Amino acid sequence: MAEIRDASEVRKALKEADDDEYVDASGDGGVKICRLRAPREETAAFGNVETPYVEVHYEGFLEENGDLFDSSRASGYPFVVLLGKGKVIAGWEVALQVLRLGEMAEVLIRSDYGYGQEENDDIPAGSTLKFIIEILDVRSTPKPVSVTPMTTDADAKRLDEIRKQREEAARRREEDKKAAEEAKKKAAEAAAARLANKGQKGGKGKNKKKK
Repeated sequence: MAEIRDASEVRKALKEADDDEYVDASGDGGVKICRLRAPREETAAFGNVETPYVEVHYEGFLEENGDLFDSSRASGYPFVVLLGKGKVIAGWEVALQVLRLGEMAEVLIRSDYGYGQEENDDIPAGSTLKFIIEILDVRSTPKPVSVTPMTTDADAKRLDEIRKQREEAARRREEDKKAAEEAKKKAAEAAAARLANKGQKGGKGKNKKKK
């Protein structure tokens, strides 16, 4: 499992932290946790070697612009993590060894605890990530996940809104890319025009006859 500060120390700091205060869970600022909701009880289970199966709901955002890139709630199914097997990014390994059953938290994950300098679908290289994670279950053994897909009008509307947000974010990125390319093209054309004008002026001066 990923290296973290003493987990009990981090949990104590979260319990004593003010609202909106982040606690350094990794010891080097790479993973920071802000509690949004307390666990069912302060002695509730958490992920570790004895209880490595952690079931969660989550939403993932780019910290830089707030764009949503993934959500278990949008799919209607929770996500089950098996800790210690390299199945998730290091930042999750750290956070899920700290958060207790019933707890909800905002987790900031620096790129070296996330996807590093590699692009991953909608996640640019070097991105800091923000996750809202809710701990639904912690177990020593796996269990079948039996969840009814979202069927209510409200849930369908939420899923549609998330889809539209992702489409809008993709459209903005494409527009920004085109605008940057157009600006680069215009700058190159302007530079070429200046050089051409300069050449014409210089040519006239050289060909002028002396009286």
